[in-house]
Order: sequence, then C-alpha cells, then structure tokens
Amino acid sequence: MKKKIMAKQMNSGFGESDSNFNSLTVVDNGHVYFTLSSHQIDTHGRIYRYEPENQTLVFLADLGDLTGEQGKKTIPHGKSHSAFFSYQGKYYFATHYGYYQGNNNKEEPAPPPEGYHPYTGGKIFSYDEKSNAFTLLASAPAEEGIITMNMDTNKGLLYCLTWPKGYMMVYDINKNEMKNIGQVSRGGEIGAGDNYFCLCRSFAIDPRDNTAYFTNPDGTIYSYHPDEGVVKTVEWAHLKKDMFGVWDPHEGGHQGYNWRYLVWNEKHQKFFCVHGKSGYLFTFDPLKKELILLDRICSEYCRQN
Repeated sequence: MKKKIMAKQMNSGFGESDSNFNSLTVVDNGHVYFTLSSHQIDTHGRIYRYEPENQTLVFLADLGDLTGEQGKKTIPHGKSHSAFFSYQGKYYFATHYGYYQGNNNKEEPAPPPEGYHPYTGGKIFSYDEKSNAFTLLASAPAEEGIITMNMDTNKGLLYCLTWPKGYMMVYDINKNEMKNIGQVSRGGEIGAGDNYFCLCRSFAIDPRDNTAYFTNPDGTIYSYHPDEGVVKTVEWAHLKKDMFGVWDPHEGGHQGYNWRYLVWNEKHQKFFCVHGKSGYLFTFDPLKKELILLDRICSEYCRQN
C-alpha cells in the first residue's frame, strides 16, 4: 500500500517569482524561512516566513527595499542562494542576482539594458524576528553576487563565494569585519579558455576544528582555517573519480568534479556530499582523512542510463 503525503498550497501572491534556490530553512524555533527569486530586470526577490503553529505565510521584505535600490534601475537583487543561519538570536542570509545571459552553455552576467546601472554587489543581512528588524552588514564587490554562503557557528563567521569571478570572503559577525581572500577558482565563470572554472556551490565547515572546505571543477579540494588565513590544497583526497563521469572543467553546461551540496551529520561525525551530474552520494571526513563513495541517489532512469 502506497503512503500518501498530503500537501497544502500557500499562495505568496508574488507572481513574478520563478524559483527558490537553497534558501528554504527550518530555523531553531520551527519557523520556515525562504526567499522567492525572480530573473526579471525590474524585480527583486522577496523573503517569507511560514509559521506552522498557525499555518500562516508571512511576507517579510522585498530585497529592493532592504537594499535601498527599489526603483533605482540597478540590476536587482533577484535571488538568494543562501539558507538562513541562526547565531545569537538572529538569522543571517545573503543576496544574489539573476539577470544573466547564456553563452556557449555557460551563464554569465548580461550587460545592463539602456538606462540601467550595474549590480551593486551581493549583500549580507541579519534579521531579528523579535523586533522584525533587518540590518545590512556587508557587501560583495560591485557586479559580484553571493552564490553560496555557510556559517561557522562556533566562531560566528560567514563564508561566502561570489559570482561570477569567484571571490572568497569571510565576514566576522562579532567584529563586523569582512575579509576578501581573493579569487579562488581561476577566472571563475567568466574566465576564458583554461581560465574558466565553474564555481563551487557549497562550503563544508567542520565544527570539530572550524576548518572550511570547498572544491574546484578539476576535482581539487581546498581548506581554509581562519586562524591561518591561507587557502591550502587538500593533498590526501581528490574528487576526479571515474564514477562521477568524465568532465572538462573548462567547459560550461556542468559543474565538473565539484561537490554540489553537502550536510554535516553530527551522529556520524562526517559530511554527506553529492556530486551534481552523477548523483553520487559520498562521505567526507577530514580528520580521519576518509572520502568514501556510497551510491547514486538519482532516479532509476538515470541509474540505468
């Protein structure tokens, strides 16, 4: 007998939205936060909260209003790729932009239409649910969105990677300081030829020693510890696996050997990661120096083909 799961539709009233990118988050009090995104030239993303206790969907803010860019004809903050991270009673998130163009299977920024201004840079915000107050904390460089963000909850650090050039940035919440580490993926997603690298979409932050990890599409894994402030190559592991397929890291249309998404599992004391194109699940334990392939978690059709 098949088990049925009943769903209830909640209408946001945001007809211009077309997507949600990784922002759906159940926070510590059970509320569900998410950002609805849009790729339209005059539309900023919008933030919502779902309250399960009364089954209410609450509109919280328009990113254009939060950034002060509503109606100013800048390339809009159309998206958010970040979850909502909880730290000392507040939630933290970042903005991104969705106005781009395709070029030879690659996505790259589109020139602003006549009368419009370039993107001002992705923003980091905090939100206090008790006071319903948003605070702008920091910005990425101009014309760089924040394509992924994760938090070191032990030290209060936000790790960001920007798009399209791939700047790694670390924001210290307690010091209110942003550190730009520089480009970590060659020329990023606007690099030409061998300088093109599709950017990683997930930072792994090990809560045991506060080391952050990320990948590049050639399969290289990198580490960064805030006390050292230096990006290092992980020598004991590599993601260029035959099981993941054969990918040219300098071509568009895929993410090469990057891991796509991952979660830390407290019980098993390791990360569970997935490779995007193959759908292969694997574990990553930096302290034990173990990277173990498990199984493909894609559809039966993909497994057979």
